[in-house]
Amino acid sequence: MLTKVATANDVPVGEWQVAVALGYGYVENPRAHAEPIKTYVLPSVLYYGERFYLENFTLGYSLFENEQLFVDIQSRLNEDGLFFELDGIGNLLVTDLFGITNGKTPGRPSRPINYAAIERKVSYLLGSQLTWQSAVGDMTAGAYTDISGVHNGYELHLRYKYVFDWYDVSWGLELGLTQKSRELVSYYYYLTDAELQTARTSYQPRDTLNSHIRWVANKTLNAHWTLISVLEYNHLGHGISQSPLIEKSDYLSAFVGVSYSF
Repeated sequence: MLTKVATANDVPVGEWQVAVALGYGYVENPRAHAEPIKTYVLPSVLYYGERFYLENFTLGYSLFENEQLFVDIQSRLNEDGLFFELDGIGNLLVTDLFGITNGKTPGRPSRPINYAAIERKVSYLLGSQLTWQSAVGDMTAGAYTDISGVHNGYELHLRYKYVFDWYDVSWGLELGLTQKSRELVSYYYYLTDAELQTARTSYQPRDTLNSHIRWVANKTLNAHWTLISVLEYNHLGHGISQSPLIEKSDYLSAFVGVSYSF
């Protein structure tokens, strides 16, 4: 997922920050017969109150915090649904992805699957997040479940992030694991008989572990302008990559541009 332009430390408590990044963004999509998503504009809206916070589509409420430990209740968009909702739209607001079929099913169907007609809804997740900060980086663990009634599944997140300054540039490295439940995987990546038509597949959805590496570099020019660059590599676990909907088990996301904060 493309990281947000700013972090909590950049936004004073009780103040809104609205930013627009201009540049070139390209996201591969692992979905079959899906076009790459390109964007030239990345809007960002941030707000941090005493307890409540908003980070674009993520809503959170802090239950406990000190200098090192944070415990939050948090709701967020599920990125899998965005593979379908943002397919073909040239406006990247959150993490989006890319795909083309490679014929994982044995043989060729007499009537090809109509990939363009396959639709899924975006789900919204609610859960809790625990963050541990130290001199060698931050560790974050989160557990989220579907509260929108789309698939009734869950996700487990584990993240390590290290941020440092070098040559007037703020650098960030994040390593992450995401466990997705069978219910979530089944809803987004299992094809119904009507969607398969005459095609056949042995694919069976199951709990899946995805992973990612994200590299961020930001350089502040003045009070309003910041140069930003983001590069992310994602790997899909077997429970997703074996789906007939998926062409690539690995995909990249990137954005390079400039952000203006109002």
